[in-house]
Amino acid sequence: MLIPLLVFLIPVFVVLTGFYFLAKVIADRSENKEISRESVFWISFLLGPIIGLIVVEVSPLKKETHPTKACPECAEEVNVQAKLCKHCGYRWTA
Repeated sequence: MLIPLLVFLIPVFVVLTGFYFLAKVIADRSENKEISRESVFWISFLLGPIIGLIVVEVSPLKKETHPTKACPECAEEVNVQAKLCKHCGYRWTA
C-alpha cells in the first residue's frame, strides 16, 4: 500500500522541485523588466517555465527615471538640472 504511493509521490516531488528552481532562475531574468520578480516566479511555477520565460521576454524594459524637483510656482515635476521650469517659466537662481 505504501509502495504505490511512494512511486507516485517521488516523481511529483522531483518535478515540483525542478519547477521551483527553474522558476527562480526565470524570475532572476526579470530584474530589469517592468514585471515584478514575484509575479514571474509564480507564473513560471504554476503555469510552467516556458510560459514564464515568454512572459519575461515579452514584458518591456524598465524606463530610466531621472531625479526631479518640484517647481515652487506650479508644483510640476522638473528635472533636477533644469534652470527654467518648462511649464510656467519659473527661473531657479544659483
